[in-house]
Amino acid sequence: MSGFMQQLQLTLRFLPKAFIVAPIAFLIVFLGEGLQHFYEYQSGMFQSLADFENNMKSRARLAFGLIKAASLLIGSIWICFALNDKYSTYSSKMFRKLLMRRAWDPRAVDLKGIAIMFILVVPLIFLHFKLNFLAMGHDLTISILILDSLLIASSSAIIGTVMWADIAKQHLSDEGLGHVPS
Repeated sequence: MSGFMQQLQLTLRFLPKAFIVAPIAFLIVFLGEGLQHFYEYQSGMFQSLADFENNMKSRARLAFGLIKAASLLIGSIWICFALNDKYSTYSSKMFRKLLMRRAWDPRAVDLKGIAIMFILVVPLIFLHFKLNFLAMGHDLTISILILDSLLIASSSAIIGTVMWADIAKQHLSDEGLGHVPS
């Protein structure tokens, strides 16, 4: 099996487990996105496209956007570590070292993982933008924004699982996927 297919299989196999091993991480991302939506809703951004465009570059909105981005990063890394703690045979110290190497050394970046992340996350980002557009002036704006926050939180599970699978696949390549605890 090719490295790409092995990593994709590992990612898809463990993606549902990411929600189970790290529910707090999922909640952090949900709240980060929800906080930004709360500000946007309170400032009237979802009344119309014109109101959205007028408030789009406000400093407060950008600050809430940074909070959302930080929650997405923290949630994804938390999920990655939680999957390692539950399903890998790497020690936490070794796993942290391997993860940091991938973060700072361009030679360690595996383009297969980036491709998998792109394939799985881009449709969610597209849906995210569509939901935000749909929420403008809609009677169900709050429900749509809650659904959107769940969607963004789900993307953190994908990102964290892809990051974990990128490292775990190397350790498991000698043993095969059949030896991964389920």
